[in-house]
Amino acid sequence: MDELKRIYTAGRTISMPDPREGNYKIREELFREIQQKFETELTDQLAQSLQVLIDQIVQKTQALLWETEEVRKTLLHTDESIEQARIRHGFQVLFLRFGRVAVEAFIAKPLQARERLLNERSAEIKTLEAFYQGPDANKQDVTHYLRYGLWANKSLIPPAVGRTVKTAIKAAISPDVANSSTDQVNPARKISEDYEKLPEPNNFEQVVEEINGDLAALKDYLKNSVFYAAGFVTYCNQELERIRNRFKEMEDNDRQWIGLIRTAVKYERNSNIPYNIAHSRRDFRMRREIAMELKEVRESYTLVY
Repeated sequence: MDELKRIYTAGRTISMPDPREGNYKIREELFREIQQKFETELTDQLAQSLQVLIDQIVQKTQALLWETEEVRKTLLHTDESIEQARIRHGFQVLFLRFGRVAVEAFIAKPLQARERLLNERSAEIKTLEAFYQGPDANKQDVTHYLRYGLWANKSLIPPAVGRTVKTAIKAAISPDVANSSTDQVNPARKISEDYEKLPEPNNFEQVVEEINGDLAALKDYLKNSVFYAAGFVTYCNQELERIRNRFKEMEDNDRQWIGLIRTAVKYERNSNIPYNIAHSRRDFRMRREIAMELKEVRESYTLVY
């Protein structure tokens, strides 16, 4: 609270500034800080979480293949630091698509100054609404909140029959689709016209109250909409599937995993492998045992999802 007041007053202690000016100052500082945290700390955390899953898969594979060191390097097939940077960059790109829009919509401007933003970002905001997965249906209409400062009461609005995520997104970006559903939209629009915006804050406490409400709304939309709209889950599944496919390709292509284990046995690189290839019969038995282990690994990869 003290830090907010410092920003609000811009260091002055004798007189308080105009509430509108103070509101802008706090939001400008918050917007910059949140953007920086989300583009670095949040994406780093997401990348680290995905890396934990990848490590678990690789470690299990390595354990089933007698802790052979070459397994990890071969399975990941690249420099790990470069791979981690690539994953982190992927999350950053995904977040910027909708995360930045959400932060801008909720934080950048006070309630009384959002009309232009609502017009310019209409398609992205409608997409966030379409992907909203939260339990409170009233919060799906984020446009209403951003315009009036209050969540809409969905019980007063007739449901749009047959409206799905795809049709909602099309309606946001296609005038033709939007016009074809005018009959469905008009009842909601008529009710919205009866609302009035919350009054503009006239002191520091009211400014803080408005901003805290926007921060809570942003947190809810990051969790229940941005995460889905940005495709984080799909991206994670693609990365895990890539590891699985790498294993299968090496198994199916000239039995490269068996070759890797045989090489480790031949040059005594791994004392954990309980086989030797002193003659062809033992070599055949070892190949069969390794094949059985590889079958178990392959079956475990079906549980990636």
